[in-house]
This record gives sequence, structure tokens and C-alpha cells, in this order.
Amino acid sequence: MPAAVLADADRLRQVLINLVGNAIKFTPAGEVEVAVRGESPGGSGPSEAGTARTWRLVFTVRDTGIGIAPETRDRLFKPFSQIDTSFTRKYGGVGLGLVISRSLVQMMGGDVTVESALGQGATFTFSVVAVEAPSVESSSRLAERALLAGRTLAVMGPSASFRRELARLAEAWGARPFECTREQLAAGEWDAALVALAPDDVAEWRRVFAQRPDLVSRPLVALAPVNFPAAGHDALRPHFRAMMRKPPRHHALRAVVAATLQPVASAAAGSPADSAARPPAALGLRVLQVEDNPVNQRLTQKILENLGCHWDLADEARLALERLHRGRYDLVLLDLQLPGPEGLSLLEAIRRGRAGDQNREIWITALTADAQVSVEGADDCVARPFTASDLEASLKRVPPTAAAVPGPKK
Repeated sequence: MPAAVLADADRLRQVLINLVGNAIKFTPAGEVEVAVRGESPGGSGPSEAGTARTWRLVFTVRDTGIGIAPETRDRLFKPFSQIDTSFTRKYGGVGLGLVISRSLVQMMGGDVTVESALGQGATFTFSVVAVEAPSVESSSRLAERALLAGRTLAVMGPSASFRRELARLAEAWGARPFECTREQLAAGEWDAALVALAPDDVAEWRRVFAQRPDLVSRPLVALAPVNFPAAGHDALRPHFRAMMRKPPRHHALRAVVAATLQPVASAAAGSPADSAARPPAALGLRVLQVEDNPVNQRLTQKILENLGCHWDLADEARLALERLHRGRYDLVLLDLQLPGPEGLSLLEAIRRGRAGDQNREIWITALTADAQVSVEGADDCVARPFTASDLEASLKRVPPTAAAVPGPKK
């Protein structure tokens, strides 16, 4: 597969939204898997078209849902038709999504097919023709590849298909994947590990970490589903180097795994001076980090840990308000580049007392993209990209506060 192609992104997005939306709608329990592979329009590899290589991209959307009876499949691609009229009442829709999807795919030189059996899920497949685009990897991504090359990457989780996907990614990064059980993971014969969590895993993982406290110092990255309980997240977060939501973006996951393998000084620092082996004074601050980018999360956390600070993470405004209500902090480290206007809205909400009257005047350090910008309502601003020294200087400007219960109440 090429790293990038020239294709109609809007049409592709609409087709995938329709097919994945249907798969989720008709799968009350189980899983939905989306995959893509590259083929030649006439064979198994790319073809040459002048100087550009042409690919046929074959997408599959597989679910483990209610399935489709063979005698009703022919009606799927007819306008205003559904498998059963009762489905409109139960699931909504008027049967146009698949018709539109097939039309869009045909405009891109392909077609849509379906394989299914009643009660056994469904697999929709479609293909489009695309031209390979030139791709140049950034220096940071090349550095990530160098860190991962030849490393043993353990992968585990309850879903076999998700484990296979993680193993495939590890191979693409140049690492050696190792699908393992929880017991094999505890044995520790790996360089880094990707752990897919399930909502009912919390008690078992707490037992594992109680028996093997040394695992906390290992490069463990957890992948949690959207329905993972908040209490479970709070309980397990200190034991993992990073926690990400499933499904993660591939480039973000690679960056996080690489960051866990990187020495603290070089990961956090921005210049040779920052890498000097000088232990900074322990500031002992209780920091609420509000940041949605997993790479920035971990690198900032490394700096905070190196400065002797205690941190808790909120990756969205709603969770930040909850944590401020439940705990006591010396400051909020707020990324203003949260999706949409969420960063500025959160700052305003805190100042208006939505995080509790006790937090109206809490010290807020805003992380901005412009060093020349001052942010109304923020006590201090630090421009990205910042070095460990930049953040240390900002934290030293935080006034001393009265002793408080550290972190949120579990």
C-alpha cells in the first residue's frame, strides 16, 4: 500500500461513513472492522500510468451484526428499499445510503458487493482507482522508525482481529510483533507493549500490577474503548506510560510507542542544554494537564515528572471540569488548541465558576501556538514548541498555595 494517494476524499469519506454507520447500527454486540489493501487494476500490484503508479484500493467493512438473508440482498441497492419494513421503525433511515454509496463508488471506477448470512454479520467490499502520491517522511517520523526498528512489541487484547491489526502495524514500523497473554506480558520479555483493554478488565489488571509492581516502569501503552469506565481509567492510568482511545490514529500510536522508548532527556528536551544531566529542583506542584494530543501528553508528562510535579490528565473540557470539582490542584496546564473553541471555552468556564468557586482563581498556564499572543483569563502563556527549560521557568512563576488533597478523589 502506498503511504498517500490522489483520490476523491469527499466521496470516499461519504461512502465509508454510510457503510460503517450501517455496520454499527446493525451490530448490537461484537465488532466492526474496516480494512483496505492495494491492488493493480488488473492484478496483485500497482500499474504504471506514465510516471504515476495506479492502484486499485479495495476497502472492506465487516461486522458481526444481525446479517442479511440471501433472498433479500438484491433489494439492498434499490432506492427506498430496506430488508424489512420494520427496520425503518427500529433502526431509522429510508434505504438510500447504500444506493448513494454504490453510485459514488461507480463514479470512482469501482463497485460495491456484499457477503452475508442471517445472524452471521455482513461484509461490504468496494474498490476505487487511485494514483500514488509522492510521500516524504518527516525527520521526526524517521526518528520514530529508528527507535522501533528491530524492537519486540508485545500486543494483547480480547479481540483477535484487533491484535492482528496491532501486529500488522508493528511489522510496518519495523518492529517484531509478539501476540501474548496477560501472563506472558507479565514475564516482561519485550521492549514495549500495546494492551487493548476491555470495560471489565479493571480488577484483573489491578491484580496484575499488585503482583508485578515493576511493570509500571516498563513501556506499556493502553488502548481503551470509548465505553471504558471513568473509575477504571483513573485506577489504571498511573500504571501505563500512556492511555489512548480505540481506535487510535496509526501515526499517533507510532509516535506514542516511540516516545515510551525514548530517554526522558531527549524526549522532553528541545536543545542540547536541556539534555544536560542536572536534576531540577522538585517543584512538588499538583498539575491538571488538559491536552488531547497523545504525543504532547506524554512528552509534557515526562517534563513534569522530571520536575517533581504530580499530574492528572484530562483530554477534553468536560473531563477537566469533573476533575477540578473532585480534586485540588495548584494549576491547570491548558492546551488552547483543543478541538474547535474548546480550549478558550474551558478557560472562560473555569473563571465563571463552572469548576467550583474554589477554582475561579486557580492559576492557568495556557499553551499557545504564538509566543506574541496574550490570552485573556490566563495567568501565564507558554508557546509551542517549548523546551523543558521553558516549562520549568513558567512553573516557577506559580505562586505557592495552601496544602490540599493531591489529585482527584478515586
